[in-house]
Formats: sequence, structure tokens, C-alpha cells
Amino acid sequence: MKPTATPMPAEEPAADPAPVPAPAPVTTTAAATTTATLGTRLKRIAPYFSNSRWGLVVAALAALVGAATEPMIPALLQPLLDQGFTGSRFPLWLIPLSIIGLFAVRGIAGFVASYALSWAAQRGVA
Repeated sequence: MKPTATPMPAEEPAADPAPVPAPAPVTTTAAATTTATLGTRLKRIAPYFSNSRWGLVVAALAALVGAATEPMIPALLQPLLDQGFTGSRFPLWLIPLSIIGLFAVRGIAGFVASYALSWAAQRGVA
């Protein structure tokens, strides 16, 4: 006897997938688009910076020192520009020395402000 091949059942045609519904139109309401005030935002992130408040205080004080020294530069240069190098009320060598000292104070204040702010931000993130 010869083996006979059994016929394979015919494959059913694939059904069309269910149609995807169109996305609903986006509607915005006044409540959804209002932004929180600055005070609300600061209150929301305040717990993250509770252990680094001293860093923020030091950064603010150093920034104030740096800002306070800014108008001193023209004040120190004014005697040189107005009176020249003659007839000064104080020794001439004192003006460059005080300008160098002022820039040193500004540089240290800027460094401390930047470092303290970075320290506080890092502790707030970690």
C-alpha cells in the first residue's frame, strides 16, 4: 500500500486588525495652563534644600560682598583721572595697591559664592 498524503487544511485569510481610533482633540483649560507662582515653586522644593541652608546663606553673603565692591573700582580710579598723577591727597603707590586688594576681595567673594551655591545645589540633588 502506498501512503497517501492527507490534504492540508486551507489557511483562513487574516482578519483585518481593529481600526485604531483617532486621538481625541487636546483641549486646554485655564486651570491646566496656569503656572504656579514663584512662592509655590520655592515651597515645593524647599524640603530638598533643608540641610544646605547655610550654603545658600554663605553664597548670598559672598555675592553681596562682591556686589558691594563693584562701585569701589571707579571710586578708586577717580583721583587718578581727575587730578592725574600730581597733587594727590594720599601717596600714589596706595592706589594700585588698593585696586589689587579690591580685586582680590572680589575674586575671593566670587569663588566663595560659586562654591557655596554649588555645594548647596549638590546636597539638594543628592
